[in-house]
Amino acid sequence: MPTTFIKRDGAKYPFEIFKLKMVLHSIGLDDEADAVIEKIAAKLTTTTVKAEDVAHAFKESLHELGYLDEAKAYVDYRKQD
Repeated sequence: MPTTFIKRDGAKYPFEIFKLKMVLHSIGLDDEADAVIEKIAAKLTTTTVKAEDVAHAFKESLHELGYLDEAKAYVDYRKQD
């Protein structure tokens, strides 16, 4: 599991799983959060990750788990950010 998260502006922060859970909540996947986070974590194999890496792993994991509508909602969510 990563320990450091690099935002798009280059700022470094601790990697916080609860933020992934917040996004999953916003797209309606509260009950599935643990399974999705496990899938995402398996894709993030370094201790430092960039925002783009997390976004890619998030979207890819949703697709692989069959949450296609939620993946679209995630893309829309990211556009607002």
